[in-house]
Amino acid sequence: MVSGIPTNQNSLTYGALKDRVPQNVNAVLPTSVQNLSAQDIQQEAQNTPTGSAASSMFELSTRGKIMTGGFWAAFVGICSLLNKNFRKEDYNQTMLGKIGSFGDKVSDGLGKAGVGKVASTIGKGKNWILEKLPFLTTPTKTVNSMARMQANGMIGYQTTDIIDMVTRGLDNNPEVAKGFGLSGDDAIKAFKEKLSNFRNDPKEYLDEIDDLVTQLKSDKLKNIKFSTGSGTNPITKLTSKIFKREVTGMEMANKTIGAMGDKFAKNAGARTALGKKLTSGFTKIVEGTTNGYAGGKFAIILQAMITAQALDKAMKAPKGEKWKTFANEMSNDLGAFLLLPMQMKLSNTANSIKYMGMGKGTAGQKAAVKAYRDQLAKINKGLAEAAKDATKYTRAQYLADKKLAKQLLKGDSKWYHKPFKAIGRVLSTGLESIKPYTADLKGGSKIIAKAGNWLKRFSGGAGRFAIVMFVISPFIGKIVSKVSSSIFGKTTEMKKEEAEAKAAKEAKKQAKANKMSGGAELTEAETNELKARMMGSPEVLQTLEGNEQALNAVMQNPRALLETLREYDAQKAALAGQNPAEEIMQNPALLNALGLQTPQTQTQNQNVTIPQGQAQNMPPSILNPQGQGIAEQNLNMPTNQIPEGANIENIETITTEPNKTDNYTYIPSSEGYKEAGITPEQSAKVAQAMQLADETEADIMKYV
Repeated sequence: MVSGIPTNQNSLTYGALKDRVPQNVNAVLPTSVQNLSAQDIQQEAQNTPTGSAASSMFELSTRGKIMTGGFWAAFVGICSLLNKNFRKEDYNQTMLGKIGSFGDKVSDGLGKAGVGKVASTIGKGKNWILEKLPFLTTPTKTVNSMARMQANGMIGYQTTDIIDMVTRGLDNNPEVAKGFGLSGDDAIKAFKEKLSNFRNDPKEYLDEIDDLVTQLKSDKLKNIKFSTGSGTNPITKLTSKIFKREVTGMEMANKTIGAMGDKFAKNAGARTALGKKLTSGFTKIVEGTTNGYAGGKFAIILQAMITAQALDKAMKAPKGEKWKTFANEMSNDLGAFLLLPMQMKLSNTANSIKYMGMGKGTAGQKAAVKAYRDQLAKINKGLAEAAKDATKYTRAQYLADKKLAKQLLKGDSKWYHKPFKAIGRVLSTGLESIKPYTADLKGGSKIIAKAGNWLKRFSGGAGRFAIVMFVISPFIGKIVSKVSSSIFGKTTEMKKEEAEAKAAKEAKKQAKANKMSGGAELTEAETNELKARMMGSPEVLQTLEGNEQALNAVMQNPRALLETLREYDAQKAALAGQNPAEEIMQNPALLNALGLQTPQTQTQNQNVTIPQGQAQNMPPSILNPQGQGIAEQNLNMPTNQIPEGANIENIETITTEPNKTDNYTYIPSSEGYKEAGITPEQSAKVAQAMQLADETEADIMKYV
């Protein structure tokens, strides 16, 4: 199995994507992948199943390195035995043929039990959906050669292997050319170009590949050995001897039949869907666990290191969790490989939204998209001719063909298709694009046009790579991990990682909430400012006395308290030349702004309400971000202590004057109490209550 990361994009050394990717592309990417730096990309890549294994395998212990050598030798041996089995002339006698035959027998039995009807019903449902959403049948095609191979799964891997081995044979062994009936350099060159076309999309060349398999099985080629590895100096000779790989024509033919499943007409193996799936599934598992089915001995080293890392990790695991650890590690690695084609397909299917509304039904859709792609091919062919001779394909012809291509892309789409098609065009930036006409440009203008086209393709590839790597791959990885852990059980490490991930998610959520509220954290300067304002406005702080909810709110968001104190002090500053505290307690507008009670509202209850401090409530902006009021905290005097006939409405508001000592002494207005009919004894009790309020205030000040 090869890494899920395209080789030419393994090392992203550029800066933030925003600096290199057009803004319209960056803006449509998920928030998690916008403006990623090289360090972000490296970290995120290591968090994916494949990336995690790849990054950790270079940190193997000495024991792990020794085990890597052992696994490499074992995998080489296993693949060698399989290869000998695959060289049998009768496909049905190979392991692949026997697996397919077993699947056929099981399928026949299931068919008699009525399972076939269920499968048929599911198939009809799938076809109904595709008829309603036909653009799903025309996904875009990947440009990068490595990504194309991965997107096509084992068909892509095996086809690539045949192309590479046959090309090497044509270069190094004259018998190979004779076996294919080729003579002369031109014929060999043309045959190589034909093979190269298969690499782009094997599914478009199934008949040609089927014919190639027939040739490889012929008497002239079935026993010829196609080999890799050669050298003239001692070092290359040694490495060639160790890593040299030899395959016969028959071996490659049988492997390709197994990988293709039900794709071939002439060389089909199993006759039922289950038999074909089991055969192709076997090829995927062998490649996913060894890297040696469609690759050489050197590729096996990578999987040997991953397996050794998994075993080394299992040996370090606590007692009772060793098997769980190894099984989960290997399941995640294999699952990432098996589901890699699905990830690529999801990305290409998402890009196909731009084809929405081009045709009715799957047949009409495919015909419309083919016409569009043929038009693009015509334009690109014309541009190639214009590069040699501008008169063969003029700018006027180019513009006319380009206009027609846009009309074909629009098709029969309606107005409600436009936003979806726009998203699809952005996601597919650089794919199936129309190149600029540069035949009549010179100097800097020509360079700029070509550079712009290159940047467009690069940015589109980078965006799609980011989406697959950081959006689709982690999603698939979580599914694989959950499935494997549900089968083998969770290890202590897995539970710890889940707890850490949950804590990180909660922290991120809290940080977002803090940001929305203006940020709960205060700078050192703001902290000092808050302390100063608190000391300068004790009448506001007194509203916190005995109110636990208010205190908790302030502790969670001290910035809200700071902002309110700033507004409060600004209002006090407007009372220049007056006693702020005294004026505030007599100014209804200011009291309402602060959420305090006026002297009139203080005396409208049946009980005589003595303010705790000098205010009833904290302002809603401090106590509750949603603006909900806090229950009043009143210090009430029972009515049985008030003399009969007392004129409650005329009770004056108690004011205070600071003493020279640290404590305050409240002196009631004697005239006001006389008018109200309250005796000195009763006023003394009021003074005691106010003194208690002062002591509570001092405690709150220390707490804050």
